[in-house]
Amino acid sequence: MRPLDLGTGLQRNILMYARRNLSPYVYVSSRSEKDSALQLGIRIPEVINDRSSDGSVLRFVFLDNVCAVKWITGPKKGHAQGPTRTEFQKQVKESYANIILHSQGALLPTLYGKMVRVPEVSMAMSPLRRILISLEELGRIATSEFEKTLKSNSAAKRYFTLLEDLRFIKLEGDYYVAGEGMTNLKAKEIEPPELYEQILGSVIEQRSKYLQEVLHWTMIVPYLRWSNSYYLPSYEVGRLVKMERNDLIDTYVRFHEARRPMLT
Repeated sequence: MRPLDLGTGLQRNILMYARRNLSPYVYVSSRSEKDSALQLGIRIPEVINDRSSDGSVLRFVFLDNVCAVKWITGPKKGHAQGPTRTEFQKQVKESYANIILHSQGALLPTLYGKMVRVPEVSMAMSPLRRILISLEELGRIATSEFEKTLKSNSAAKRYFTLLEDLRFIKLEGDYYVAGEGMTNLKAKEIEPPELYEQILGSVIEQRSKYLQEVLHWTMIVPYLRWSNSYYLPSYEVGRLVKMERNDLIDTYVRFHEARRPMLT
């Protein structure tokens, strides 16, 4: 959304207050018909470095409805009422972070096939792989068979629950057997390595939040962040940009406000 026309003097007064006290880059993103409150957004300039012959690009990130500022009418003169500069900065950071998270979510389906080949991710997913291989070979399996290798019964149940939620396996009596999801993949027609990659890729695609919060596979997060630090700027300019090492690091830092990470 782009800035609205200022319209009334009241709106101009609020905008003057906001640009003086919050940021010179704020704009009116929406207005309330019921009262004198205005929703303000902010325009953030960013340079996307491109070392190719196309050159770098200046773009603007528009964050709509970051905060509300209301005009209070007094006996002599009115005044604006809104967040402090510190509160506004916090809200801007949250809005910006939401854009980055949304971008990561949109990027994830295009990456999950590659992610299962990342050594750290592949190692973390090995319990799922063992379950699927055992099911392929034995036809049925029980959680008790994995309690020792997964260190605890609760850990084993979490992996089985994940695969059951995705309908790759289902419970019949005391044993798990192949579920609808695994049957639909036509397992008999696909060589096991390819089959397992498809299943594991689907797990990441559909349950990435579960993997991070319940199974604690935190290695997925930095992989997504580094990938997004390249592909989001490329998406914004409509082409694959050419970045140097420091360009990618600076973009990562800007997106995530982390300490300067090291690339190895």
